[in-house]
Amino acid sequence: MKKIAMVLPEDVVQQLQGEKLVFVVSVNTAGEIHATAISWLVAVDESLIRFAISPKSPLLENIKQQPRIKILVTLPGYVLAIEGRARVQPQPIPDVAFPMSCVEVEVDQVDDIMFYGGLVISEAKYEKTYSAELSKKLDSAIYKTLREAR
Repeated sequence: MKKIAMVLPEDVVQQLQGEKLVFVVSVNTAGEIHATAISWLVAVDESLIRFAISPKSPLLENIKQQPRIKILVTLPGYVLAIEGRARVQPQPIPDVAFPMSCVEVEVDQVDDIMFYGGLVISEAKYEKTYSAELSKKLDSAIYKTLREAR
């Protein structure tokens, strides 16, 4: 593992502006590891990431008890473990059809976790399996909130 920096590289900030498949890893008070896949994520700047998640996710309780998390990201040229301190914002994300919470992560460290001699040449692709109209409406409201100062 190679430490890159204490902040996100600028090209990673530019790439993390939504619709990327990433994994968030947390630990609960019993020491059990929890991982979840998300796509509603925005790098606000080199040291701040925001993402949206259901308030029913165990991740939120884990963050309240143990705020250190890792976000695992695969982008062309990168496999990163982004470590930081997370906090759940008190207000739900407005203007969405179902409750969503916003989490802010202050980036503390960014590690390149790609194995020696490997290079990622494309990012993971996924498809939303619900209505395209609903997807567009949700994306618009959620990304607006994630990009605004809270």
